[in-house]
Amino acid sequence: MGKRSRRASRRNRARPPRRRSSSPTLDLSIVTYPDSSGNDGPYSLRKDIELVRSSLLYADHIELVSLRTVMIGSALQFGVASESDIVDILLSLDDATLQFMNSGAEIDPNFRSTLATLSSAMRLPRGIDPSLDEATDLMRETLAPTMAQFQSVAEEMFEGSQLADILPAFEAGIVELSRSGITDDADTDQSIADWVEIVKARLRDPTKRVLLDDAVGDLVAAMVNEGHVVLPDLGLRHIGEAFIGSGLVARLPAFPQAPTDELLGLRDDLKSPLVRYRAEVAKMARELGNPLASGVARRADLDQLWTERVEPALFELREGLAEHSLVRELARSAGRDVQTVIKIGTGASVFVGFEALTSLNSWVAAAAAAGPPLASIVGSAVTSRSDSRRELEKHELFYLYETDRRLRNA
Repeated sequence: MGKRSRRASRRNRARPPRRRSSSPTLDLSIVTYPDSSGNDGPYSLRKDIELVRSSLLYADHIELVSLRTVMIGSALQFGVASESDIVDILLSLDDATLQFMNSGAEIDPNFRSTLATLSSAMRLPRGIDPSLDEATDLMRETLAPTMAQFQSVAEEMFEGSQLADILPAFEAGIVELSRSGITDDADTDQSIADWVEIVKARLRDPTKRVLLDDAVGDLVAAMVNEGHVVLPDLGLRHIGEAFIGSGLVARLPAFPQAPTDELLGLRDDLKSPLVRYRAEVAKMARELGNPLASGVARRADLDQLWTERVEPALFELREGLAEHSLVRELARSAGRDVQTVIKIGTGASVFVGFEALTSLNSWVAAAAAAGPPLASIVGSAVTSRSDSRRELEKHELFYLYETDRRLRNA
């Protein structure tokens, strides 16, 4: 007997843990122009919300780069601030702003130190110092009208902004709001300059899709044409993918009225069709017919894609997946024309009228009543139709069809 090897048997050797492969996350940055023109009111964020909602059915993670949303979101903080928070905000203001708020009157040199003391006292339990309790009660009484006004304005802003429409997406962690270049000590010009640098950085990032609203699209096109920013080939293609991927979703007839909660549910239910849809979107972006010299896709390009490729595909999917397509399959299986198949049988008891067709169960029941000949035809047709349906469900744009169908039936 040979010498036993000290090496462990292959079968008994410990194997390294198998690495699980996971699909890369599709990150998308939505960039909107700071100007409020084109909105439906002083606080409206309709433009931002429309882009976020349509992107929910395309991207895995969404960053919203919007100066307007950040500013409105910051202002909403006043509506939920406590008295001590308001005092802290007053302490952060410069002398010129405080003087303006004080109707132009000079600010007492001790004003800031007094406010700082009151801010600390407001956070202490009552009863430690009666004089401080009296001072803080007076401050709260003084601030009460201001607090009520802040809350009223915040409620008006929140309703006018329509932010409630996309709160579920923020709560789910799918959407996050970028500071968009705003810092506590930056003036307006500096904030705009910082925002432009963020836009450039996102455009250069090959891992992100960037979705631009019309105004930012114009700005980026100008920067590209004038040589202020050079887009890598992949970055340019990703702009087109984001525009097409979310833009086609937004055109679905049932989409505009769909609640955000339902959109989030569809993301989980249609993962496989979404993968195929993204691949088709990437193909469309590469083949886009008439991009401008900058390469930035426009609405006219989306119109062309919808008319020439998407709408015909959706029509074919609806026809192929409709119940009445079984009638045609029956005709093929029986080798007869459609009208003959509809009327096949020996009497009224087995007659299945075209208008009476409601489901596959109707045909199965009719087949059972007619006996073996019709049952064989129906069985063959149902099998063939099931195979055809599975093939249709692999169509690159089945995701759009099924999304629209489910939203209509929700």
